[in-house]
Amino acid sequence: MIQYGQDIYHEIGRHTSRKKITPFNNWQLTKFTFNKEKYYLFVEIDSGITVVTEKIDKDEFQDNLAIVIDSFEYITLQQRDSIFNANSEDGFNLVYSSSIDSSITKDLMNYIQNNSQDLNQKFNFKNKNMVVEDKALVLSLLLMNLSQDYMSRLIETIAFQVNQVFPIKTKRPRANVKYYDLSPKFIDPIHWEEYLNKDISKNDEITAEIKKNNEKIIDQYLKNAQMDSAVFTGNPRDQLRDFTNNFLLSRRLRFVNSNLGDVSYYIWLCIFYGIKPDFGHSDEHFKTIIAGLLMMFNDFYIFLSRVGLVTQADSNRVNDICQQQFVTFTEDEYADENTNGNVKQMTEDLLTDIKQFNEKPDDKKTDAELADIVMKLMKFGEKAKLTQNKGEIKENKKRNAAMYEIRAKLKGFKPLIWRRFVINGNSSLETLSQALLLMFNAAGGHMYDLYNPKTDTRYENQQNIEMMSEWRTEDAVNSEDVKVSTLNEGDKLLLTYDYGDNWEIEVNVKKISYKNVQLKYPQIISGKGLGISGKGLGIIEDIGGVWSLQDYYDTPKAQLDPDLLDWIGDIDLDEFDKDGLNKALEQPPYLYASF
Repeated sequence: MIQYGQDIYHEIGRHTSRKKITPFNNWQLTKFTFNKEKYYLFVEIDSGITVVTEKIDKDEFQDNLAIVIDSFEYITLQQRDSIFNANSEDGFNLVYSSSIDSSITKDLMNYIQNNSQDLNQKFNFKNKNMVVEDKALVLSLLLMNLSQDYMSRLIETIAFQVNQVFPIKTKRPRANVKYYDLSPKFIDPIHWEEYLNKDISKNDEITAEIKKNNEKIIDQYLKNAQMDSAVFTGNPRDQLRDFTNNFLLSRRLRFVNSNLGDVSYYIWLCIFYGIKPDFGHSDEHFKTIIAGLLMMFNDFYIFLSRVGLVTQADSNRVNDICQQQFVTFTEDEYADENTNGNVKQMTEDLLTDIKQFNEKPDDKKTDAELADIVMKLMKFGEKAKLTQNKGEIKENKKRNAAMYEIRAKLKGFKPLIWRRFVINGNSSLETLSQALLLMFNAAGGHMYDLYNPKTDTRYENQQNIEMMSEWRTEDAVNSEDVKVSTLNEGDKLLLTYDYGDNWEIEVNVKKISYKNVQLKYPQIISGKGLGISGKGLGIIEDIGGVWSLQDYYDTPKAQLDPDLLDWIGDIDLDEFDKDGLNKALEQPPYLYASF
């Protein structure tokens, strides 16, 4: 819902909507003039998220919003997607409201009107090579970072709200899973479930009970920790006590297994405000401290899975969070980053000749906030350099008659779901991709690609290439034109399917052999000396990705959502029907749904 007053009414007239205000979609729209150019200011009233555009346009608003949200490194990627999704599709609803009056909007408008010189010092807005829509993007980022104090309050507000509205909930494991191997020496936090997400600051008795129980959780963890305590440069007990008895009890009560979004935010706070390099640490010392902190939290949540408070899938999520935070704070992701975004010309020009966007980020004279803004643009903007035509080899004629033995497995799921199969070298990589999807129970109703990291080549079918041509600039090679014979023994590829659920299948070329019998179709193999040829059913379409699949597998059937069971039906993820799959492989084309 985007509400506007009289100033916008004179431009677009009266708009109405029956849509209700939803979290992170309660905007006020107004306009301002800066350096004699007109801009439109969108302010999310409840969170303070700010977007500036050149015109009242859904696409420009969503493009700039996506880049602003991607800078929220203190929340998880899933939560960032949730904020954006709240404003996509039907989220751009303009509504006239004569009473709309946000204090945040007032403050920002006052700042813009009274501090134009300050804004111009932070960025060279008078550069003639920049168009207004590019300047609007920079203003969007700058207005989210007016000062250290303003930024801190904004971060706290956004993080608190996103963890209330879009929590990363955990589940409990089945009693018979192997990793659940420790008996808890503490009271299950569910004992205080009635107080969850409530303010207990004035309830001293309950607060004391929970703190005492958290100490018991920490005690048992330290007795069963798998991590060498010497790796952690601080005091693990003090750190976990701060997390459980200070952070998780502030504002509203949360438990260690309530919301993994709390873990991401707490870790980010510790690093950003506590151990940043400019606090006197050398670069290597800084990385060591961060690694120790992240390893401890990863180990702590492995322990929580062992005592049955979270599933192994949840502890894997924490591992992902830790890895992402390590990248955020220690790696230079910007100089050669090849990422997709929504800004078409600005970042292309920026990467080609960054001097036109003021001084270089690493120049000592460059304002720190400016350097941060430019770096964010380099990270989140669209890839500037078009990939040159790689002149891919389409086939290896000598190996067209060869038989390729390949082993593939679903990434991130336990127990392993895998296949061993053969395919002839004369088959296309598109046939290989489709056969893999069939073998892993994918209907093919989403886009997919096959990536070879060794050659940095992405293979996609023609339909996929045409659909994505407006969204990105990098070249993809048509998988229908390239044969399996181009692959070498030992090659490791990655098949990605459904860019929303992001299923990943690891593909390993195990053996290339020459036999008299030429297979017409791919076949799952087994036989004397070969052992079994696969395990597990595969994916469940649209369930939410591998972590949701893991949760479904680990959760006792009685505890599963009845609506989920009605939708999915009676599925056995341990089922592996080799004969049925081989029969299906003999009937191409393999994909019975199309995107």
